[in-house]
Amino acid sequence: MKYDNRDDSSDLDRARRLSASLRSLARSGKVESRAELGYVRFSARRILGEEASTEESTQGKFFGPEFWNQLLDSCMEGTDASAAFALDNTGLLIALRGNERDDIDALGALLTTVLDRVERIQEHGSRSVAIELEFGWLSGFRAPSPHGEMVTIGTLGKAPLSSSGRTFTTRLLTYTE
Repeated sequence: MKYDNRDDSSDLDRARRLSASLRSLARSGKVESRAELGYVRFSARRILGEEASTEESTQGKFFGPEFWNQLLDSCMEGTDASAAFALDNTGLLIALRGNERDDIDALGALLTTVLDRVERIQEHGSRSVAIELEFGWLSGFRAPSPHGEMVTIGTLGKAPLSSSGRTFTTRLLTYTE
């Protein structure tokens, strides 16, 4: 069945017909295996290591919203920030706490870009950066997560992130008990 991009994507009758044809294909065995189709499989084991084989091993560990929420809440309390966020090693937003802003993705991209450029200029990179914006300070730094991946922690506040605030947040991030 060919798909025409000009078709209305909200056509429920068409959706039902497509769904029925896919179910009949699945029942007939004409559907190729995932390996043959080349699907990408996402797994938490890559992030957590092989210890993630059971659900129990991931609870209370370093994965999921509870971990990030607790980390960022503690970061805001310990650094007097109005918002805190975490970015993965590709610059994608992992978590955000505090004053939610519509432009947090843009601020995260700015922080990631600045840290990347500073690392290229300096042999060992920067421990942290602070950028004064019209609404306050955007501060951030990179640190290893409990799984060895580098994450970027950013804060928004009335003042730049202090050295003690960075140390405090890094200790929270690397705490393993």
